[in-house]
Amino acid sequence: VIPGNQIDLVAAKLMDFYPLPNRPPTNRAGANNFVGNYNRKFRRDNLTAKIDHVFTDRNRLYFRFVYNRDPLKFTTVHPNPISATNNESRRHHATYLLVDTLTVTPSLITEGRLSLSARTFHNVSPGLGSNAPELLGLRNVPSGAFPRFVVAGITTLGAGTHERIQMPIRQQQVVNSWTWVRGNHVVKFGGEVRRS
Repeated sequence: VIPGNQIDLVAAKLMDFYPLPNRPPTNRAGANNFVGNYNRKFRRDNLTAKIDHVFTDRNRLYFRFVYNRDPLKFTTVHPNPISATNNESRRHHATYLLVDTLTVTPSLITEGRLSLSARTFHNVSPGLGSNAPELLGLRNVPSGAFPRFVVAGITTLGAGTHERIQMPIRQQQVVNSWTWVRGNHVVKFGGEVRRS
């Protein structure tokens, strides 16, 4: 037994963030005395809207909107979630597509497409935004996230990365294609410009 006055104050405060033992240890040092699983929680929400409009027999317009939201979260085995190691991802994606088809002559058809999309990916640690260093009594450590503690034989505390922001991720695409029928021959040509 280690006397209380010889235990580091930060280490003593860290003990509240470890799960309690739920099985006998695998060695005399008391290692591997906890087993637990976390679950990944994935949910996807989709929304699709579509409009078709016929201006004339020679001109048709098509519009489509698609929205996906699929956040990724995890459960934790830690008594205080800010010390968990798995990051949550906030993700969503919206796409707009406009297609205009024009029959110039009975033997010449053109189609123009405009596509715009925007994505968001924001990965955050459970401890982001916390004042964990102050709670633990750590000095000269940046605040705002739970620090990572790795001890052999004991579950890790804290995430390795605290935030990754990719937003907005934008893409624009313009496509124009032509179909020309001449006797027994069909000629197709066009071009595409894409910007990301």
